[in-house]
Order: sequence, then C-alpha cells, then structure tokens
Amino acid sequence: MSAEEGIIWGKFLAKFGKDYQRFDYDLRVGNGISPVEEIPDIFKKDYEDLTKRRIDAVGYNDNIATIFEVKQRSNLSA
Repeated sequence: MSAEEGIIWGKFLAKFGKDYQRFDYDLRVGNGISPVEEIPDIFKKDYEDLTKRRIDAVGYNDNIATIFEVKQRSNLSA
C-alpha cells in the first residue's frame, strides 16, 4: 500500500475499523513464478514470494473474512 493509499485506509479504519475484530496486511497469495534461470536454492523461495500476488488487507469479523484492495481510483485491476 502506498503512502496515499495508507491515508485512504486510515480514513476507512477511523469510520469502520471497529466493525472488525482484526486485520491482516500485505498477504501473499498464489504460487508466484519459479525462476527461469538457475539461481542458488537460497534465493528461489524469495523470488517466488516476491512474485506472488498481494492482498492489501483482510478484515475478520466472527467467521467472515473481507478482502480489501485499497486504491486512489477504482478500476478493473483492483
């Protein structure tokens, strides 16, 4: 989340944060990309982690998880 998106998220939390029991941030999901070229094993996992998709925030309320993608402008990539 960028600094500008952090401001938006802070405003959301001020208004709706109390509706959630907790939040997780910057969650990596998916498999990531395996390195094409041969690199040392100690770097392969880092490379795969860095190429995974990331979720800005997940809010939890009882047994319900809500995924949040924070953007200055909404578009199809979100």
